[in-house]
Amino acid sequence: MGFVRAQGHPVMRGLKDTDFAMWNPGHLIAKGIYATPNRGNFLSLVECGHVNLAWTPLFELYVGKGSIVAIQLPILEDVDTEPMAAELWRRLLGYLVRRSTAIRIKTGAVGRRLRASAQSPP
Repeated sequence: MGFVRAQGHPVMRGLKDTDFAMWNPGHLIAKGIYATPNRGNFLSLVECGHVNLAWTPLFELYVGKGSIVAIQLPILEDVDTEPMAAELWRRLLGYLVRRSTAIRIKTGAVGRRLRASAQSPP
């Protein structure tokens, strides 16, 4: 289960913890989740974990005049079968389009090397 941590963020407005619970038959929210950074200019949008919510499948990292939205939620895999995945995909795209009118953004896929380094303590 995931827990909303930034209710005021444009992507998260109006969403509840229950929106990130029991996705699809496997009830798995995400795989390869990032460790929640303990320092730096970031905003965790959703957190999860068994004891201390030490993991984040969705966060925004602010870099210079822009930002990077990192997501490990299976929204594209589940977009046809999980209504919340489709809603979150729509919200993320809308947010990025609105941001792109204010700043120039780059998009891309994150490979295994960066994902592994994001999980390691700084």
